[in-house]
Amino acid sequence: MPLCAAGIEGTVVDVRVLSRKGIEKDERTKSIEEDDISRLQRDLDEEVKILKEEKAVRIRKILVGQKPVEDVKDSKTKELLCPKGKKLTEAHILRVKDDHLLRVKIDEPDARRRSTRSMAKSISTYATLKPVTTKG
Repeated sequence: MPLCAAGIEGTVVDVRVLSRKGIEKDERTKSIEEDDISRLQRDLDEEVKILKEEKAVRIRKILVGQKPVEDVKDSKTKELLCPKGKKLTEAHILRVKDDHLLRVKIDEPDARRRSTRSMAKSISTYATLKPVTTKG
């Protein structure tokens, strides 16, 4: 069965062997599928890592120059990084862990909106990335 209409010309880019439901897969086919799944999982993990890093960079840019409404402390040592009401510097923000950036409360409504928008964009991107699962 042709995959395109007669008279269509082009270059074959990729060829895949497709199997049908109910047909037993041999060891070679299973091995190829497992390799593909592993590669796709690594790609997905790398993509998620890149998105998380980009989210943190965006939020840090938004927070620099803002005044927190609470003291900003190191999440582990509880060391004071920036007192309430003092402008956040890049040095302050770089010491806040990526996972704790959204815990920094600021008074500027516009900056809060931009931070929330940035987070929402990241969440919607994560939602489109689904973990690779195997069906055997």
